[in-house]
Amino acid sequence: MLTDTKWNSLRRLLDLTQDLAELHLEDSGARRKRLRRAALLRQLRARLTRAAMRQLPSPLAKLATRRTLSIHALMILAVLLERRIAASDPTLSGRELLQLLGASSAELLTLEATLQHGSPLLRGSLISARGDGLDGRFRVHERLFAQLRHSCTGRAARANTKPFRDASEYMVALRDWVLLHEVRAAVVFPWSCWRDIHPEPEAEPVLLQQLIERTRARLLAREARTPPARLPWLAFRAEHNLTALGLEELVLASLATHELFTALPPFGIGDIVRLASADTREAVTHRALLEPAGVLRSSLLVDVEVDADPMDPLAAVRLGKTAREALLPAPDAGPADPRERQRFHAYLAQLKDSSDFYRRL
Repeated sequence: MLTDTKWNSLRRLLDLTQDLAELHLEDSGARRKRLRRAALLRQLRARLTRAAMRQLPSPLAKLATRRTLSIHALMILAVLLERRIAASDPTLSGRELLQLLGASSAELLTLEATLQHGSPLLRGSLISARGDGLDGRFRVHERLFAQLRHSCTGRAARANTKPFRDASEYMVALRDWVLLHEVRAAVVFPWSCWRDIHPEPEAEPVLLQQLIERTRARLLAREARTPPARLPWLAFRAEHNLTALGLEELVLASLATHELFTALPPFGIGDIVRLASADTREAVTHRALLEPAGVLRSSLLVDVEVDADPMDPLAAVRLGKTAREALLPAPDAGPADPRERQRFHAYLAQLKDSSDFYRRL
C-alpha cells in the first residue's frame, strides 16, 4: 500500500496533467489560457525533477535514475498516464501531445525526436507506439500502467508457483507461453502470418523476451512441484530426450495448443521457424528445427506435408500421431457402470451374426 506522501505526490501530478488536458474547455480568453498553460507547465516540471520523482510510487520513482529521459520525455509520459486513466481512448497523436505541452510550430520540429523509434521513451518500453513522430499514435505502456496500478492498490501480482492440477491446466499455461512467442514474432516479422493474428502488438522485442524467459521459468518451477504422473508431457519429454521447454517443445506446444484452442489452418515451416526466432538471424539458424534429420521429423513427432522440397517454407506442419496421443489431454470417461457392462455383454450374446448387428442399429 502507498504511503500518504507517495499517494499525494501522484495525485498532484495527475491533477496537473488533467488541468492541462482540460484547459481548452475553460471559458476564458486566449491570453489568459496562455498564461494559465505556462503556469501549469512550470508546476509540472517541478513535479518531474529527480528529487520530486523519488516521492512518487515505485514504478515512477525508479525513472528518476534514468538520466537519458529528458524533462519533455517525462512530461509526455505523465500526460499519457493521465490519459490512460481518464479517457476511453488512451492514445494521443505526437502532434497532440506536444501541442498540449505548449510546443510552438517551430518547437514541434525539435521535440519530434522524443517520439521517434529508438528514443529513450520507446526504447525503454515506457510508451507504446503505432507509427512515430508527429503523426504516430502513443499510449502509456500497459506493463508500466499495470505496475503503477498494483502499487496503488497493494495487490501486486504474485508469481503463481502452485502445482498443476492436471494436464488440462498445464495446456492452458503452455498456451500463454506460446502466445508470448506469437506476439514476439508479430513484432519481429511484421510481414508474417503472426502479424495477421496479432495485428497491434504493443510490446518491444526486448520486453517480450524478458516475459518469455520469466514465463518459462515459472512453468518449470510449477512442473517441479507437480507429481509427474499428473503430466503426460513430462513422460513424453523424458522418452524422447527433449530439452525442458526448449525449442522443440515450443513447436510441439504451439501445434498442440492451436489444435485444442483455435480453428486456424495448419502453419507452414516458415511460420513455425519465425515463431521460434527472437530475431532475423535466428530465423536462419532455427530452420534446423524442422529439417528431415531433426528430432521432430525423424522421430515422427510432427508431420510435414511436402511434395518435392522437404524444406518448403509453405509446407504444412501438424502434430504427429504419436505426439497427439501422448500430449493432448484425454477426456475423463469416469468409472465404467457395472450394470451397463452387463447389458452390453447380454446384447453381444444375443447377436447371431453381422447382418443381425446391422438390423439392430
